[in-house]
Parts: sequence; C-alpha cells; structure tokens
Amino acid sequence: MLEENSSWVDVTTWKDRWEAVAKLAGGGQGEAFRVTRKSDGQVGFLKIIKSKNDPERRARFSREANAYDTFRIANVPRLLESNAHRHADAGYVPFLVTDFIEGSTLAEWRAQQTQVTLATGVELTCRLLDILAACHAKSLVHRDVKPDNIILENNDPARPWLLDFGLNHHEMPDADFTTEDGQEVGNRFLRLPELSAGSRLKQDPRSDVSFAGGILFYVLTGHHPNVPQDGEGKLPHQRSVDHALLQAGTGDRYQRLAAIFDHTFAPRLEDRYTDAETLRDRLMRLMRDQPSAGSLEDDISELAALFDTPIERRRVQADAVIRNGLHEVQRVYNQLLARIAQSLTLTQTNFNVGDEVGANTLYLTKRGSIDYLLTTTYEIRVVGDELVLQMSGDDIYRTNLANPSWDGDFDSIVSKWLSGQIKIALSPNAMPPEVSHFKDVPPFGTLELAAEEARRSNRKILAFAYDPTQEKRGRLDYALSNFLQNRKTRDLMNGAFVTALVPLSQIRQISEILNGASMETSRWVLLDTDFNALKEAVIYPNPQEAERIVGDLAKEHGPD
Repeated sequence: MLEENSSWVDVTTWKDRWEAVAKLAGGGQGEAFRVTRKSDGQVGFLKIIKSKNDPERRARFSREANAYDTFRIANVPRLLESNAHRHADAGYVPFLVTDFIEGSTLAEWRAQQTQVTLATGVELTCRLLDILAACHAKSLVHRDVKPDNIILENNDPARPWLLDFGLNHHEMPDADFTTEDGQEVGNRFLRLPELSAGSRLKQDPRSDVSFAGGILFYVLTGHHPNVPQDGEGKLPHQRSVDHALLQAGTGDRYQRLAAIFDHTFAPRLEDRYTDAETLRDRLMRLMRDQPSAGSLEDDISELAALFDTPIERRRVQADAVIRNGLHEVQRVYNQLLARIAQSLTLTQTNFNVGDEVGANTLYLTKRGSIDYLLTTTYEIRVVGDELVLQMSGDDIYRTNLANPSWDGDFDSIVSKWLSGQIKIALSPNAMPPEVSHFKDVPPFGTLELAAEEARRSNRKILAFAYDPTQEKRGRLDYALSNFLQNRKTRDLMNGAFVTALVPLSQIRQISEILNGASMETSRWVLLDTDFNALKEAVIYPNPQEAERIVGDLAKEHGPD
C-alpha cells in the first residue's frame, strides 16, 4: 500500500493526473512533456517510456525513477510522481514526473556562444563534478553525462542540473537485472572503452569523471570529444583543430589543462583520475593565479605535476622496456654466435627508440671480411598491452608490456630464427643480406621468377641491381635501408610492381641499359614482362625522395 504523501501513484497512465502543456525533446528512453498537475497546478517534467513492451527497458525506467526518488541529490531534480514501480505489470504505461527546471540544455546554450572562457568552463565543470561526487557517494554511477542531459537553470552556466538517469548503475535491492556484458551503454558524445560491448567494467565511477572532462572540452571547443583515442592515436585535445582552439582560448594555462585532459581521456581506467573530487581539485589549482615568485620546491612540484600524466608515464615505461628488449635481442645473437664460430662478428647501427617503437640493425660478417653475411633490422613496438618483436618483417615474439619476459622461450625463439637465417645466407643460392630491407614482401631473386609473377598479376618489374665486385655491393645496404625506409614507399611499390633484387649480370643478359653506368652505388631498373627496360636510376638514399620517385613510377607505369 502506498503512503499518502508518496511520489508513487497507482494509476495506469499519466493522463489521469497530469495535463500536457508543451512537447519537449526526449531522451533515448522516452518522450517528454512540460505538464501541470490537475489537482494543484504543479509544473513538472514528464517522461513516458518509449519501449512499452520491453521488460528490461521498463525495469530500467523504474531504476531511473528510483534514483530521482531515493537519493535526493542537490541539482538533480526531485521525483514528483511515478507509476514505474508497477513496471512488471503490462497494464501500466510507466511514466515519471520530476521538477521542471527552467533553462536551456548545455547543447542549446553552447550553440549560441561564439567562445567560452576557461573560467566559465571550469566553473560549470566543477559544479557538475559536485553533483557527480554526491552521486558516487551514494554508489550511483550516471553513465550518460552529455550536453543534452545537462540543464542550465535560467541559462546560467554556473547552475547546471544533471538529468536522465536512465542508464544509471546502482545496487538497488529491487533491481532484478544487470547490464549484459554484450551490450554497449553510454553515449556517442564520448564513447568510453569500458562501456563498450564485452566490457565488464561498466559500473566504474571513473567513467563519469571522464564524461565531466569531456564536458569541459566541449564547452571550450564546441566539439564533441567522440572517442578518447582516435585512429591516429591522438586524444581529443591533441587533434589539430581542437588543439589550436584550446591553445588560443587558454593561453599560458594550456599546458596544465592538457595535462588534465591527458588523465580524463586516458583510454585505460587505471590512468584516469580516481574520483570526481580529484579532477575538481586539479581544475581549481589550474585557475589559481600564479605567484610572482615562489620557492624552488614550489616550482619543482608544479613542473613535476605537468609531467606526471598517463601519457608521460606510459612513454617512459615503454622507452625503458623497449631499450632493454633491443639489447636482449643483441645478447641472444652474441650468445648464439659464440656457440657457432669464433670467426663470426656482430656490429650494429641505427639504434633508436621513438614513440612506443624501437629499432636496431645488426650486421653479421666473417672476421676479416667487409661484406655482410646477414643483415637484420628488427623492431620492438607497443601493441595494446603487449610488446611485439619483429625481425626483418616477421612477428616472432610477444610479451607483456608491464612485466616483459626476456628469457626462456624468448632466447629459444630468437636463436632458432637467427640460426635459420644464417643457414639461408650460407646457401649457394642465397640472396644478399640487404633483402631484409624489403620487409613484408620479399623480392624475387631472379628476373625469370619475377616475370612470371608480373605476367600473372599484370604488373611491371622493378628490379634493384647491384654489382658484387663493388665495395659493399655498391653501397647496397645504405641505399636500400634509406630508399625503403618509409612504409608508404614500400606499400606503393608492392602494390604497383613486382620487385626483384638481382646482380648486375642478370640485367646485362637481357638489356644494355646499364652498360657504361657507374655501379659504385646500386641502381634500379623498370622492366616490362618482355624484359624491355623502360627506366633506370641510382637508388637514391633518401626516404622522402624515394616516396616521390616510387609514387611517380606507380602513377605512370602501375597497373591500369
């Protein structure tokens, strides 16, 4: 039995007690109206369920009504009336009526603004964080914070109200369902990975904190953040248009604001702010006037905070483990060579570590010789939460980024791969070690085999020719390592042509195009399938120029 002053009413439809005044924009869960109560003229906001026959939607609607009625949080509307407690009875059409808040949605208000100051954006966001902190204190996670669900009372950005708790999570005793792991919740304003289908982390309050950071971003730029990390690996504030807007609008505070966004938009939950209060504190510190002169310790603390971000921590961690991994590969090489023969020596070049990827090139030679027996360019890169080792284009080993393993299986896998490559290099029909620079798509070792594939695929042959009598085969390693450095160059080349890596003698057997040409630096020759030479030039050891050269060749001589 319902109490006399209860917000819960036992009526099958809202029309028994309320009268519609105006239709309003509704949320994803139902239709909305401004209404007045017939008995006393009370103004309210009416929401009617949209999917009347969906048991889970009806139960979720009841959860929203319970949230309004139970928690009584400042700047969250009160529940005036609802019959959603009868959601299990198909004879009832669930509705709820809450306080009506006069004002525009944040989306409507922002569309009318040319620019919003940082001070206004921070004040609005801090008020929103106060609401979220109160929700989280009651174990209530909203999960659908977006501009359409925020009302600015009397259009004042300092007086936000948070609406639409239709996707909220709370361990209520009468909630007889949970969000399925296979369902996506949240919104398109900011699609957080933990709210995606398949995630089991859909009840974490840090999602709401990230939404609040998205609101600040939206207020300052006028753009939705959309996803924490885009296809180029950029966070919302790192994308060119928004980066420029934020820099122009925040001045000397941009670096500290960017550090805050690094946390709120971090793809991994563990890298985000732990709670709403922490983000609020960071924003308040951002807005404090800087002292004209502080102590050295104050300066050090402030600078340290700028670098204590998820992006910086991950970069430092990745740099350290990648460097260690590159050295571990070289360790295995040296150990194996010591077991095979004392006459083999190892040298290295091009050791570098960049943005979550490191590379090194190892040269294997016979002692006393200047010619390489084997060249290996290998990379270690971060892929998700793993490190992936790629040897001459082959992915051969994976290990955990947080706790990498460089022994046991690693030693065996690298040793087995290297011993196989040495055996190939010692074969009478072996291609020169510089073949490793072609990476994903190895070239043919004879023009005849290349021609067969060229005829089959209707492509021409791009043959790279070297003179074995020249020092280091006509600087072949230096030329190819630079000419084929960029992936775009290799992709253009492999899409347009069949490649071959052949000694000069093979070219001279079918054409006079290189007769008289200097082979101190190796050259490329473009051939049709009948071995007619079309063009030739020195292999230019410059990655950018190579990209242009291959692009021009592909346009002029690539397949139709």
